[in-house]
Amino acid sequence: MPPTRNCYRVVAYAVRSTMQVGDPFMGKLLLEACLELFSGGLLEGIQDMGAAGLTSSSVEMAGRANNGVEIDLDCVPRRARAMTPYEILLSESQERMLLVAKPGMEASVLEVCRRWELDAAVIGTVTDTRRWVVKATPGHDPLASDRRDSPRQPVVVYDRPRSQAVRSSAKLDPSEIPVPGDLARELLDLLSSPNIGSRSWVWRQYDHVVRGGTVVRPGSDAGVVRVPCKRGSHEVEKFLAFAVDCSPRICELDPFVGGAIAIAEVCRNLVCTGAEPIGITDCLNFGNPERPEVMDSLSKAIDGIRAACVALDVPIVSGNVSLYNETSVRTADGEGAVSRAILPTPTVAAVGLIAASEHIDRISARKGRDRALRSIGQSWGARAWRQRVAGSKDGKAFG
Repeated sequence: MPPTRNCYRVVAYAVRSTMQVGDPFMGKLLLEACLELFSGGLLEGIQDMGAAGLTSSSVEMAGRANNGVEIDLDCVPRRARAMTPYEILLSESQERMLLVAKPGMEASVLEVCRRWELDAAVIGTVTDTRRWVVKATPGHDPLASDRRDSPRQPVVVYDRPRSQAVRSSAKLDPSEIPVPGDLARELLDLLSSPNIGSRSWVWRQYDHVVRGGTVVRPGSDAGVVRVPCKRGSHEVEKFLAFAVDCSPRICELDPFVGGAIAIAEVCRNLVCTGAEPIGITDCLNFGNPERPEVMDSLSKAIDGIRAACVALDVPIVSGNVSLYNETSVRTADGEGAVSRAILPTPTVAAVGLIAASEHIDRISARKGRDRALRSIGQSWGARAWRQRVAGSKDGKAFG
């Protein structure tokens, strides 16, 4: 930020609340946006807004360049209502950067941020006064406006052609499966498969004990966190349980049942932790919906999810879709290629509320408790082993 006229514009974008909770996905978007801004030569300066938030970042940038800065707090993006100027200046959050755009490049910077779905705003200017000036309108709160009369766009409803996928009518005859010679090796191979083996390598990449609120760590039926809240003038603790589930193989055989089972399983995992399910979000991962068989499985999976939610009286509060997940696979004769979609994967995540800390249960055995292992119904592992050993026909699972 070189010492020149006060024509530079200071641009900041905020994508998190004042709590220091990392968001890997938002961090990736921020990284890509910054790289694009660098390559486009749009910036004079940049600094992260970590400790002491906007205060330290703006003062340090101006100090190093021997400049001044003037900030209008009314323009700073925020998520919480009724924030005071003191809180806005000192709020600490990850995935935020303070940028100084080159003269005339403000619109280009904002466009890059918009393209990467990052909140951005011009919040001030660089000056040659060597002074740090902050302005704020008393009582100004951009989040307090009444939005009841805001226009709403009609929801787009797609009714694409649908047809049930042609599935193999072959039935698996267990007598045709040879008995493995080394059962111990067979068991180890089964337990090492991605669908059965430990997922600890996933959650160990992230800090799952940040701020000391984790009560039940990943690896149990559901994770549990302690959330401090206020009820009037008193501070209370709430305990929230979280779980994520999906059954792609079942969805392949019967999308309606698979969607319903995903809801039942995620709610079951919450209940086993001592929680009452209170809300669900979904991520519907499918192939090309322009193909009738994919559209059919997508539609039936949604119907199954809805039926289970109605039966369990748990609402879907949000969700998203990921479609067109396909890749080209060579035909058996090697002369051509066909497009093959991923398994229908309606992933659901649920949150549950635990009434009191003494109601929290864990999957791990505790001293003095019954440590017997019991199996109820058909083993999931047996079905996984059958699929692995017997294989499949035309890429479809056996019924």
